[in-house]
Amino acid sequence: MSNRPSRRTILRAAGVGAIGVSGMAILAACGESEPEPAPAEVAAPAATAAPAMTEAPAPAATAAPQPETVTLSYVGDHTSGPRGAAMQWGLKQYAALRPNIFVKFIPQPADYATSVFPLQMAAGTQAEVAMLDGGMLGAFVNDGGFTEINDGLAKRDDYIPEDYYFIPDLYTVNHDHAHDEGSNPSNVIEGAQFGMPFQGALGGIVMNTTMGEEYGVEFPSVGWTYENEFLESCKKVTDPDIDQWGTWAHNGYEFHWSPMAFMSGATAMRNADETELAVFDNGGDFGLNFSVGLIHNENVSFPLADNKRLAGEFGNPFAAGKVWSWLSSVVYTTGYHVPRIKDRFKWSLGPMPLASLGEEIHEWNDQPHLVTNGAQRYGTIEEAIDLILFLGGPTYQGRVAIDRGHLPMHRGVFDSAEAKAPPPEGMEWLKSYADVGNVNRHLMMALPAWWEMYEWRKTPDAAYLGDKPVDQVIDEAKHLVRTSLAGQRDLLNEGRQKFGFPPL
Repeated sequence: MSNRPSRRTILRAAGVGAIGVSGMAILAACGESEPEPAPAEVAAPAATAAPAMTEAPAPAATAAPQPETVTLSYVGDHTSGPRGAAMQWGLKQYAALRPNIFVKFIPQPADYATSVFPLQMAAGTQAEVAMLDGGMLGAFVNDGGFTEINDGLAKRDDYIPEDYYFIPDLYTVNHDHAHDEGSNPSNVIEGAQFGMPFQGALGGIVMNTTMGEEYGVEFPSVGWTYENEFLESCKKVTDPDIDQWGTWAHNGYEFHWSPMAFMSGATAMRNADETELAVFDNGGDFGLNFSVGLIHNENVSFPLADNKRLAGEFGNPFAAGKVWSWLSSVVYTTGYHVPRIKDRFKWSLGPMPLASLGEEIHEWNDQPHLVTNGAQRYGTIEEAIDLILFLGGPTYQGRVAIDRGHLPMHRGVFDSAEAKAPPPEGMEWLKSYADVGNVNRHLMMALPAWWEMYEWRKTPDAAYLGDKPVDQVIDEAKHLVRTSLAGQRDLLNEGRQKFGFPPL
């Protein structure tokens, strides 16, 4: 069980409600490892001085009132790499576009979601806009920790819900169980809304096409399968004597084996009754079994024990040129891997292998920008909405499609020449993955203690290491989830009823 303090524990210990007291805490810069300079606090450029007049001016008309300069605090962790580059570019663009809004960018420390932000929520000192894990909405929305922005968005001509990829229960309250109930969620943003899409994520496949060509592996066609063409290709290129492998299997629960599970019959991450983990049901156990089997049965996967051997120079065995294929999140973070791979080999995204359902399904996620109750306290709701619309909109997300630090969440930015330009080849497949749309599965984050439940994701580690059989780790994962869901059911129902949903 997680050792994180619960939302209720923090609030009660602080002795205040989520609205809290007024104030502003400025966090120390903490960025990512090997950080680039963090984006500076961005203000409008200074005006150029007017030339001196040589004669008395004519009486001037009364000047129109100038908009008051407003300071807006914004916390996020895009401080280095391609994400940091996009953020520095974007804040400069926004400063020119909105010179009356001074954005105070506050770099986010690594433990922000688990310690700093909950304490700030309790004390009422959080920034008005925050880039957060979707689990934060379920943890604090019921106590008023975030600001509903539906009315403000309705006043904006530039907000078109159909323009965005929509994942429920990250910035909206939906309590979505459509997949387990035999249907698909909406493709269009709906529900009580507290933020906007921003940092998308999904899984896919990349292949070392140089290695494939050398060993006679043809680039795959749409419809190829895990158990046939994919596995045979892995076997064809694997040669342990020269440290060369068909793939790299590891506990990439969200973007590696869970798509295999969903393409084999699993309907959703959890069941609609919110009592059980469901990703291993209805044939979904194929995903974990097949992935672990690539290591211990088929012997085509880069050895887990050697991961650290390549981490320093290349970051991972694929970038090191040791692996032909990688089923992972790398497809939406190629901007991090291009400088590692350089021109040592050609690589490409491609069509996803399929499992027994014969249908392509991905798991996807988003770290949204949420408007906290700080915007109510400081009277900056309108400015907060303006900022998150810019960051989620076509200008900024178009830049993301170029820097490639995460999956763009605006539908219109994938078709530019820059978005599809290599390296790697096959960038058009990223849009194809995203366009699967409402068939793709999500993490079902509408829980008051989502992270506690999500500790189950660590249980498969023992199977990958060969310490426990897959069936045992599945049983352990189900037990952990069952226990966690039972313990937070009352809080879940309390929140459901607050937003008009019947109790479970």
